[in-house]
Amino acid sequence: MIWKAFAVEVIRQLWDQGLYRQNKVLQQIHSNWFNDWVEWRAQQAMKDVDRQAKEFLGESGVPDPVYSETTEGETALGGEMRLTAPWHEDHDERSL
Repeated sequence: MIWKAFAVEVIRQLWDQGLYRQNKVLQQIHSNWFNDWVEWRAQQAMKDVDRQAKEFLGESGVPDPVYSETTEGETALGGEMRLTAPWHEDHDERSL
C-alpha cells in the first residue's frame, strides 16, 4: 500500500505544479490507487493527532471510564448499569 500511496502523492505533486496533467497513464494510476493514498493520508493525520494529544495530556493521559453492571435484576436484561467518569471532579456522585 505504501508504494501505491507514494506514487499517487508524487502524481498529485506533479499535477499541482501543472505537469503531466493530461497523461492518461498517470490518470489511470491515480484513479486505481487513490483509495490507498486516502488511507495512507488518514493514517498520517491520525499519527499527528495522537502526537498532539500526548503533548496536550502529558504522559498520564486520561483515565478510562468505569463501567459496572448488576447481571441479575428486575428486568430480562439484568439490573443496573453504570458508566462513571473518573476524570470528573465529583465522579463519585455523578453517573452518565
